[in-house]
Amino acid sequence: MDKNKEPSSREIAVLFTDVANSTEYFKKYGDDKGRNMLKTHVDLVSPYILAFDGFLLKTVGDSVMAYFNDPADALKAAICIQQTLRKFRTGKGDEEQIHIRIGIDYGKTLVEDGDIFGDVVNIASRLTDLSDIDGILISENVFS
Repeated sequence: MDKNKEPSSREIAVLFTDVANSTEYFKKYGDDKGRNMLKTHVDLVSPYILAFDGFLLKTVGDSVMAYFNDPADALKAAICIQQTLRKFRTGKGDEEQIHIRIGIDYGKTLVEDGDIFGDVVNIASRLTDLSDIDGILISENVFS
């Protein structure tokens, strides 16, 4: 980190995805298939983040973290992601199923060295945990 460079603060929408029941998937199908499932998750999610002017910041375990300058774009991306996953699952067996939860918050965030920090990140993550499987949960900040 550049010690002379201060982090910038700006309003962004943070979107998290989380693969539902990934621990059970790894136990049932093994590490190789589990890793392939997580890669497929990222491959299916990434195009919609980019299509709606978002930035794929990182993947952590079974989650994707992205941000958008416009909360409406984050929500549009989330809807497309869930629609794509629903189509992807059609006609596939249990081993090929991918179900995710999505959480989105919007507000002032610290941007520093290619990463983001702040309460918006924490809230988006918590919303993901609270979302129904195959659902999208947004904060009041995104809604308004």
